[in-house]
Amino acid sequence: MVPNILAQAAEVAVQTVFLTIGLWIMIKILKLDYTFLGLLGSAAFVSALNKILGAVIGHFAGTELASYISTPIVVAVLLLCIAKVTHGEPVDVLFTVAVGYALWFCMNLWLIGTLMGDLSPSTRFAKEEVVEAEREAEYQAAMTNQPVPQTQATNKAMGKTAPAGKSPGKNDSTNSAKLTPAELAKETIKSFSLKGIISAGEPSAMIYSGVKTYTVFRGDSVSMETANGNVTVRCEKLDKDRVVLSIAGEQVTLFLPGAAR
Repeated sequence: MVPNILAQAAEVAVQTVFLTIGLWIMIKILKLDYTFLGLLGSAAFVSALNKILGAVIGHFAGTELASYISTPIVVAVLLLCIAKVTHGEPVDVLFTVAVGYALWFCMNLWLIGTLMGDLSPSTRFAKEEVVEAEREAEYQAAMTNQPVPQTQATNKAMGKTAPAGKSPGKNDSTNSAKLTPAELAKETIKSFSLKGIISAGEPSAMIYSGVKTYTVFRGDSVSMETANGNVTVRCEKLDKDRVVLSIAGEQVTLFLPGAAR
């Protein structure tokens, strides 16, 4: 519980810094009168309000509608706060809030992009493509409880032929062919962990598969690399502190560290 509260407080602090910077830039450009403590307090209040409204509305109306309902309220409160801090003309206040809020949004996008890292697909060599095909065949066999067909794979990169009856995959991949879908999902999820949930814009979750970190949105189906090979994971439900995934037709739930279960 405590780590979750600290994480939420850290997010509000970062949002406060970003919003203060965006508003300060516009106030300087328009040469409006202000006090720094008033500006900082307004940014902190609006950032905390945005977080609280997102959590409360998301709990009752769902995370998809939370941003649509909370954004007009947050903007209205921000307009009132900046008007009190600067005592500027309504047009200047409106322009300051509009551009400052846009800068805040852009900085949030930059932060999200930094947290997600490089999402470009990695380059595969021809040999890796052959191994991937073998693993996919083993996964499909596990789904239907059928033996893996022994195929003679041609290694395009090395110009050699793999001997029949011997898979170039790892031993644990071969063993996974003997598991039922439920057992396969249970075995795979052991290495999964929920790194964080991004509530800004369309909510998304950052999931670590034991090999890589992936960002998924509600309803997405993503092929994730695990220690047992690639598996297709579908995000069924996304909440403020948990995510429900479907792996091999089995539903599993991942929680944020410190979340109540």
